[in-house]
Amino acid sequence: MTKDHEKAAKDLEREAQNATGDRAKFFKEANRLVKDRKLQQAMEELSDDSNARERFKQDPQGYLKGKGVSIPADARVEYNEE
Repeated sequence: MTKDHEKAAKDLEREAQNATGDRAKFFKEANRLVKDRKLQQAMEELSDDSNARERFKQDPQGYLKGKGVSIPADARVEYNEE
């Protein structure tokens, strides 16, 4: 995990501890995703492989699930070029 990921994970963990209800659930899931090695590997692949990027653009959530990333049931994954 990079230093940026470590910092983000710590920030999200702190936010989860200070939140309640749905807000706490959000921060816990975000923290889990930041630490998810399969998600990190998928993101690395997207930066290196134009074919992977095209597949991701077509179905971002399906692409990540196909890479073994556990996406929360109530989450939506979108591609945005901005």
